[in-house]
Amino acid sequence: MDFITLWNEISNTARDDYYSLSEAEQMLFNIKSISDNSCEGGLKSYYLSFAGAYASDAAEQLYSLGLDLIAAVIENCNSLFPDGFPPENDIERTEIIDDWGSEYDYLFDDWTDTVLDNITELESEIDSLYEKISADRA
Repeated sequence: MDFITLWNEISNTARDDYYSLSEAEQMLFNIKSISDNSCEGGLKSYYLSFAGAYASDAAEQLYSLGLDLIAAVIENCNSLFPDGFPPENDIERTEIIDDWGSEYDYLFDDWTDTVLDNITELESEIDSLYEKISADRA
C-alpha cells in the first residue's frame, strides 16, 4: 500500500475512532499531523484541527521516539490550555484558542520554528512508522 493510501485510511479512521488505531498508527497520525500542520499553517493550526485533540498522546509518543525537543514544544502548547490538556472536543478547543486572540501568537510562532528546525527528524520517524505499519499489515 502506498503512503498516501495508508495515510488517508489512518486519518479517516482517526476521525471516526482514534482509539481503534494500533499504537504505531496513532503515532503516525499524531506525528504526521504535527508535521503537516506546522509546515502548512503553523503549530496553532494543529490545535485547531481535529488532530489537536490527541496532543497529549503526541507528546508522550514523541518522547518515546527520542524527539524530546518537539515533545517539549507540544507540552508547552498543551500547558496553555486549562488543566494543561487540550480538550478532545473540537468546539471547546477552538473556543479556548479563539479566546486567546493574538496573546500567544509569538509563542506559537517560536514553537512552530522549533518544529520546522527539526522537521527532518519528524519525517524520518514518519518514514519508519510507515515501514513498520506496512510490514505489520503484509
